[in-house]
Amino acid sequence: MNKILIILLILTAFRAYSQEGLYKYSDFDCSESFLIKSDSFVYKHSCGFIFGEISGTVKYVNDTLLLNSNIQPSFTLKETFDSTSNNDTIVVTIKNVDFPNHYGLRVIKGDDYYDLNLQDRNLIVVMYDNIENSSTYSFTSKILSRKENLCFILYRTNLEIEIDWKNSEINQFEIEFNDLPDLLDYHFFTNKKVVINQENLILLDKEGKVETTRYIVKTKKKIKVSKNKKVKNYKKST
Repeated sequence: MNKILIILLILTAFRAYSQEGLYKYSDFDCSESFLIKSDSFVYKHSCGFIFGEISGTVKYVNDTLLLNSNIQPSFTLKETFDSTSNNDTIVVTIKNVDFPNHYGLRVIKGDDYYDLNLQDRNLIVVMYDNIENSSTYSFTSKILSRKENLCFILYRTNLEIEIDWKNSEINQFEIEFNDLPDLLDYHFFTNKKVVINQENLILLDKEGKVETTRYIVKTKKKIKVSKNKKVKNYKKST
């Protein structure tokens, strides 16, 4: 039994060692990289004047790596129903996030999106409470279609918290953060799935499918974002 355990430990250590290295991806004037070690990682990204560096831990689960950044967004989401409100009224309250211009509500439909708090003020009411350090958004669900998803976002990060506005039994949402650091250009990695295949590092989504992204196309006349998507292959640097 001990021999089998030792063999498994050796195989695990060898697999981890073989996957260590620096993996890079670039698209036009943007670049990203993952430095993978046996139990930790460092992620760097830059695009124009935006850049950042994130470190965290690596856990190996079979052929999949799980990345967790050292900084995690700690928050609670309370969902309730207020029978005194109009049937189509939605109220979203955000607590303990400094500077309201750092966050907002994003409506997502497929690959398209727009920020709700930047729309016509006749459609949404925003109230700020400096004493409680909170913001409250009130609007009618009629401005959204059933094919659209609603998320709280923290600008210049990849944090998205989905708001289940389609649930008829919920119309009040309260998101309260606990000691959220003042971050810019930050990517949170929470059990982020990664696979390394033939010296290519590939990101997976929550469902375990390969992530794809739009890319920049440069023609003789202009630079534009492609309508198509491609897999982001982070190639191992030698």
